[in-house]
Amino acid sequence: ETLLGVGKNDSDVREKFLKILKIESSRISSLVNDLLSLTRIERIEHTPPDTVVEMIDLLKDAINVSLTSHKIDKRMIKFFTKKNEVKVPGDYNELKQVFINIIDNSLKYGMSKKPLEIRLEDNKQMIKVTVQDFGQGIKVEDIPMLTNRFFRADQSRPRDFGSTGLGLSIVKHILNRHKTQINIESEVGKGSKFSVEFLKAF
Repeated sequence: ETLLGVGKNDSDVREKFLKILKIESSRISSLVNDLLSLTRIERIEHTPPDTVVEMIDLLKDAINVSLTSHKIDKRMIKFFTKKNEVKVPGDYNELKQVFINIIDNSLKYGMSKKPLEIRLEDNKQMIKVTVQDFGQGIKVEDIPMLTNRFFRADQSRPRDFGSTGLGLSIVKHILNRHKTQINIESEVGKGSKFSVEFLKAF
């Protein structure tokens, strides 16, 4: 309405409102995409995947996506593993989404000056993937709520991160399908650790 009215012939007003439109349309698009993802995964949540994924390649892929989307130096994410190949039953795209969401949350909200650390450990029947930041941390009372839809640990935080509030909820439902769950440990002022253990066979 502003663009059609008072801003019609004012280039400064037009530019300001076009930028607002771009930001808000992008945010709504992300919200719709996340809601569609959540609906899809809820529909198949009780049907385990029938394929196998190689986790090292998957994690490297997720790391590269996060580095690109956040436009940060590759040295800000460190990946540690003693294995050359680790396979688990799962859906590649779903598990890639899980770790992109976890890494994105750590980068956005951890606000750590130290590099993010991602570790893959092989424990015979299971493998464990840990994503750890060394930033501001999360209050203990907020941790159980983090996978709830639209929950924000810091309600005073401005809505400028482009977050839909559905990322960890999607993670929870995808991991339910993979017969596992996310474990979150955190201490205010010291950082947060997100870990997931996968069975090598269902």
